[in-house]
Amino acid sequence: MPTVNLDALMRAAGASLGDAQVGLIGNAPQAPTRMAIAEATMDMMVTVEGTRGEALQVAAVNAALARTGTVNAEALSRVTMRFVAMSDPLGAAAPAPGPTSASPPSGGTAPPRRPLTRAEMQAQMLKLPDVSPVLAAGKEVRLDYTAISADRTLVRALSDQGEILAVRLLDGLK
Repeated sequence: MPTVNLDALMRAAGASLGDAQVGLIGNAPQAPTRMAIAEATMDMMVTVEGTRGEALQVAAVNAALARTGTVNAEALSRVTMRFVAMSDPLGAAAPAPGPTSASPPSGGTAPPRRPLTRAEMQAQMLKLPDVSPVLAAGKEVRLDYTAISADRTLVRALSDQGEILAVRLLDGLK
């Protein structure tokens, strides 16, 4: 089976996601705040084929290989890559928005978004469709808050086993 460097595979997957994001929003100013790929997950079955230098080499496993029994079961691994949208790091200067040719549907300028309080963030996260059934089943959900910029917070909802149930980038401070 042909092998690939795991680091190169992850970089290529990230670049593909970036290309998809650019294709989605194009050159529309302020589009990232209105429409963006918020999160994506790529799940692959691979076999670990060894190392080349310090890089781990993996080979993709497909259904045909699995059926023929040519896959080394001891080397079988699952690689899960989760990509989450992030804003500029704290302190980074945001690019100045360029002139827009289209105005908002109201005919005026769009009002600035009001930052959420921590309680409002918590309420939004606990109502999400991936989180509320877990709570309804009587299981514990923990929220993890990470400041991404001066006015944005990344909030993760985690199950009692530490699984990520949902991730959202919200306006507001933790």
